[in-house]
Amino acid sequence: MLKFGLNTESCHLSMQNKRMDIFQFIDFAADLGFDGVGINVIEKRNLQEGLGALGKDDPEHIKKVAEKIKERGLYVDLDTRGTGYEHLSHMLEVADLLGAEVVRTFVMVGNKFSYTNLIGEFSQEGMNQAYEDLKKMIPLCEKHRIKIAVENHAAETMGEVMDLVNRLDSQWIGVLFDYGNSIPVYEDPMHALEQCTDKLLRVHLKDQVICKTGDENELEYCMCETAVGEGACDVVGLSKYILTHTTLDRLNVETSYPYAGRFTRPAGTGGVKELGEGAFRIAEPPFPMEKIKPLEYYSYGGEMVDELIEEQKASLVRGLKFLHQMRDDFENGKL
Repeated sequence: MLKFGLNTESCHLSMQNKRMDIFQFIDFAADLGFDGVGINVIEKRNLQEGLGALGKDDPEHIKKVAEKIKERGLYVDLDTRGTGYEHLSHMLEVADLLGAEVVRTFVMVGNKFSYTNLIGEFSQEGMNQAYEDLKKMIPLCEKHRIKIAVENHAAETMGEVMDLVNRLDSQWIGVLFDYGNSIPVYEDPMHALEQCTDKLLRVHLKDQVICKTGDENELEYCMCETAVGEGACDVVGLSKYILTHTTLDRLNVETSYPYAGRFTRPAGTGGVKELGEGAFRIAEPPFPMEKIKPLEYYSYGGEMVDELIEEQKASLVRGLKFLHQMRDDFENGKL
């Protein structure tokens, strides 16, 4: 049976504003009806104790989290970034303690990391270094029996990710397809998905539209995440393709609503040259720009924070209802 997981990024406002810790997140996901959790261990605003949303980088703490996950009957995946050998070696140890079978990472080069720069930029030099790094990881992956999934993380086209993964040519290194991350590189999500089917290990399921952001005199277009089923991504079509072309039976929701991000590559990079149609549909921002601009959503901690947190939680309820209906329709042959 198809299962749905919830990534900690889907509750990023609650976690970054200290309204929810990892144990409360696990209960929240289980109580809503999710089947698993994805834990993002990247440092974020107010999440600097060592392992991001997971908390302390301490084996005893991690074991307690693993016990909680098992107690609630959930599966678990681990999300990190970067390809350095020392870092990923430690992430495999953490994943082992948690009981995770897959570790997500992505190639991040260029700009120095900050809490509002979560992507980096593309460079072939960086991809080449990632190849050398990940090649060294293969024996460790085999030792731990844990796979690494390289994500198309809003800076690379799927073709560029697949070039890296295919060069490695290992059963232990595959791909995580993000439903929305091809948008910032002007690549249609279905086009991206079709390229990685044979190497697909995990997905981040999300939905989004294109909207305007910035000041009146300096407006720009950005991608803006929505509740699942309320945006322009073909969530049903993408999910059906995965279910009919792969053996994957876990779809992890990572919709950081409200969140907005910039385009990272020039128009046409991934084949799409103009905004306005399909997954690139333009819509109004979800909140009035005179109160909060889209690019302020992710790290927000101002006077609207309670409103945004409640809307974030409500969006997950709506999204899961949409996904359960999609699953029922698929299993009953209506899709």
